[in-house]
Amino acid sequence: MGAPQRSTARILLALANGYPEDADLHLDIVAAAPGRNATGQVFAYMMGWTLELLDLCEDSGHTVPGWLRPVLARH
Repeated sequence: MGAPQRSTARILLALANGYPEDADLHLDIVAAAPGRNATGQVFAYMMGWTLELLDLCEDSGHTVPGWLRPVLARH
């Protein structure tokens, strides 16, 4: 797993566990990385994994986690 994937996992785990400040910190770290490639990769992974999780919840009949509900409203 590369650095952008690890950063994305840390951001999503922080959000899922109620630590938005930690998610913000990881986003700041990614934004400070040289070049724009890492930032773009993190956002691509984040969007893809978030949409997959929403689809998984819908397909399995599970309730969407609270931290994802704002995304669902826009989905």
